[in-house]
Amino acid sequence: MQVVILAAGRGMRLRPLTHDRPKSMLNAAGRPMVHHLLENLATLGVTEALLVVGHGHDRVRAYVGDGTAFGVQVSYVQQDRQLGPGHALAAAGALLKDPWILLLPADAWYHPDLLRRLMASKSPALVQVPDLRSARHGTPLLRQGKVVDMQEQQAESTLASGGAYLLERRILTALQDVDYSLRDAIRNDLHSHGPWAAINAHPGEYIDVIELQDLLELHSRLMANIPDHHEGTIEAGAQVIGRVELGPGSIVRSGSILHGPIHIGANCEIGPHAVLLPGTALRNHVRVEPFTLLSKCAISSNVIIGSHSRIENAVLDNGVTLGSFIRLEGGLGLVVGADANLASGCCVGAEGKIGRGAKVSAGRSVHTVPDGGVAV
Repeated sequence: MQVVILAAGRGMRLRPLTHDRPKSMLNAAGRPMVHHLLENLATLGVTEALLVVGHGHDRVRAYVGDGTAFGVQVSYVQQDRQLGPGHALAAAGALLKDPWILLLPADAWYHPDLLRRLMASKSPALVQVPDLRSARHGTPLLRQGKVVDMQEQQAESTLASGGAYLLERRILTALQDVDYSLRDAIRNDLHSHGPWAAINAHPGEYIDVIELQDLLELHSRLMANIPDHHEGTIEAGAQVIGRVELGPGSIVRSGSILHGPIHIGANCEIGPHAVLLPGTALRNHVRVEPFTLLSKCAISSNVIIGSHSRIENAVLDNGVTLGSFIRLEGGLGLVVGADANLASGCCVGAEGKIGRGAKVSAGRSVHTVPDGGVAV
């Protein structure tokens, strides 16, 4: 079968993180979501995938390349206007020759066991999930365990279509007849060709990244599988507990404490006397100054975190600069946009949002600052 991955969405509810990239390029456990998806597909024996890209396509192409790093040969289709998943699938139609198509959104996470059950279906199939927020294309109506119709989202329903499908190629023709509505194309196929299989997502097998807390939940889930692998340097006097993935060129200074699972990318500098607690992930070129504590946070590249700071349940985008004595205690989730600058002594409240390029003066307590905003 051919695999089509939808990676063109704008992710407006995750701004400012998605300002210049699709959701599939948001980091979880130190790597973009599309990275985890391609790795999972490779473990299932998939050797080729077609990525439909649009918003922020250059970021996806630069990171994934031809897929060699994942063991999957990757090709691309450009969707210049994001007109829904049906339109995206149709845009890939000219490159789809196999009788079966595995269709996956890149902004959700599927456990390999769930994908394996979907791929093993002997008939067209969809993944059912218990979260109605994930009703991307409606809620399936079941009879005797088989999908017989696809309805609009129903408040009384407890199941939704999670956006992953095993499709027969005939769906491409059906899309043309319903103005590229995937839900309507599925409905017509059900009525014309009979029931589909329903593949239930078991607890822990599916996360749809819709809001920031979903991204942090995925981050925590994937951090549980971080390997214990050290390429960088751990100075004498530093203490490492549990699994820590330490990238090349990174250094953990004396007196620091790392309590895994922790991911540290390339060319990072930790401490001395910094504390990193479980669930912390740093991408590349991150500086954590002395006496700072990090916990349950996803930090992108080229970030500086000043001394005596405390960061919990937070996502920091590329190029963020934090002064000393900063407090970011995120509650359900806090975000600091790219290139924001928070001067010493700042505090951001739980569920706060600091926009791209925002500036916060020393000693300020804030909750929300828009892109480019200044809090003085």
